[in-house]
Amino acid sequence: MLTSRFLLWKIGILLTGILGIYSWSSGNPNPLRESKLEVLDSDPEITGPHELCIVFGAVIGTFHGGGIPATDVYYWEVYSPTGALLLERSGGKQFEQLQFSFQGPGVYQIRLRVRRNADFIFSGQKTVNVRTGPSLIIQPDYLLCGENPTAISVMDPDNPTLSQYRFQWKNSQGQVVGLSNTLQVTQEGQYFFEITSQQGGCLVTGNTFVGPSLDFNLTVSSPAVCRGSDLVLATDTPLSGEWILIRPGSTAREPLGEAFQVILEREDLTTLGTYTAIFSANDPNYPGCQSTRRITFEVNESPILEVNPVEKPDNCSFPNGILDFTNLVSLDSLIIEELDLKWSNLTPGTTVRAEDLAPQIYTLVAYSTGCKFIRLYNLESKQPPILLPSTPEIFLPDYSITEETCGPNGINPGVLTVDFTQGNVSGAFRILAEGIGELLAGEISDQDRIEIPVPGGTYLLEIKIDGCTYPIEPVTIAKRPTVDFSVPAEIAICQSYDLVPSTAQDLIFTLTYPDNTSRTLDAGEAFDLTLEGSYSLLGVPKDPSSGLCPKTEEFSARLSQEFGFSAVLVEEDCFGNQIYEVALDGIDLNQVSIRWINDQGT
Repeated sequence: MLTSRFLLWKIGILLTGILGIYSWSSGNPNPLRESKLEVLDSDPEITGPHELCIVFGAVIGTFHGGGIPATDVYYWEVYSPTGALLLERSGGKQFEQLQFSFQGPGVYQIRLRVRRNADFIFSGQKTVNVRTGPSLIIQPDYLLCGENPTAISVMDPDNPTLSQYRFQWKNSQGQVVGLSNTLQVTQEGQYFFEITSQQGGCLVTGNTFVGPSLDFNLTVSSPAVCRGSDLVLATDTPLSGEWILIRPGSTAREPLGEAFQVILEREDLTTLGTYTAIFSANDPNYPGCQSTRRITFEVNESPILEVNPVEKPDNCSFPNGILDFTNLVSLDSLIIEELDLKWSNLTPGTTVRAEDLAPQIYTLVAYSTGCKFIRLYNLESKQPPILLPSTPEIFLPDYSITEETCGPNGINPGVLTVDFTQGNVSGAFRILAEGIGELLAGEISDQDRIEIPVPGGTYLLEIKIDGCTYPIEPVTIAKRPTVDFSVPAEIAICQSYDLVPSTAQDLIFTLTYPDNTSRTLDAGEAFDLTLEGSYSLLGVPKDPSSGLCPKTEEFSARLSQEFGFSAVLVEEDCFGNQIYEVALDGIDLNQVSIRWINDQGT
């Protein structure tokens, strides 16, 4: 089940009766909860703000009486602008501080008398000018829908008093991004505002969050790959949505389909430069407002390597070949896997040599600035060969291919059959692929035929009989099409999770659970996941004549830790003001979002 991040909002502290995203004062930027001052013994006096601004219904002023709190007794009185007595409190140490909520504008009087032992040693008063501050309409958070800008305003744009204030917006990096009441936002993040009156004296600060309703990030299997490499795009949260690719030097948006993740194969990444992937998902809580994020990755040139056959081997078994390798770009390392040879830190134009080489395929692996490049080189013998009495005779085999077939759970691989025309032979074989290297290898032991299961693709077959390398045979096996669907590689379950495999085809799914039970549903229906462990999902076409083979995907699920929370009263003074904080059980504060709401749900 999708959970909107906008159901909750992180506010660390709430003062009852006051909205927690704003602070306001005349010189003190955070009067919602002023820092506690260590009160040292001093002569009594009234300290505190002489001017306050009401922004959201009320404003709290904090005043101190000084003196010797351990022994002095404080008598506080607060009078309204009309002279009416609003508050009268007295007491010892805990009354050294007065916090009073001013409910309306005007000039108030704070009066204090201090008694030490039997004598009153201080009597004084302080005038506090409470003014009406700007009327705010800003919300704790705003939706960012797709890639459309979101307008956020501190005050009503039609408010006739706008010209009386100065505005400043900053982003989370502290950069100034706006100097007017309304800010057009296209980037997700926290935004901080500051309002000051043109006449000065009233400062209002606060912040808001702008972002998509669904909380997720995009992941890429590697931020930089070489041309000729594959790449996987996914989300860190199991979401299915639309993927779009923008290629280097282009603004065209290329749809990649709807899926939990997308595999871009080497054939898809032939252009060098910066690619941009865009993912958009729908939140059912906010119809019509897509949650969209972008990620970029680089496709770099593969290490360029020239191979020069200085000397070909005399025949199919004589190891006297010589190869020179010249790198045209800087290489961190160059490896010939079959020879266990390695050269490091090669500057452009460096030539290295390998000698005493038998005819065969060599796998060249080059690394450059994080790129890995694999190339196959077929070192052939001289033609015509220089034969020796010990040189084996070559009898060309017969080759045949059986195509891939559909199986009950996926594709059965094709089969490459090799018939040796001279009868039973002994030796070895290898199947290699360009850009990958060796895929399969095996022994031939007194056989006149071998059958090699091979999935669809293009390969090179290398056969050695009695130490003689036969001519390399290219092999191509057509790939059978499979059904198309995707599921997340890993799912975090909080009590339960509804998994709907992403597909645009008419399929039937069978899910095998970690306890080996299974359930079958049609495409579009949800599997209820409650168990931790490994799952297997089989998709088959409803129409047996579709020509599509079944496909099986494996994924895992883990149970997220359960947690609890409660509101804890952390501070209450003698004047009725209360401060609450959230106490979390079983989870770190940085892993949750919190929103405080009143009894009306706002």
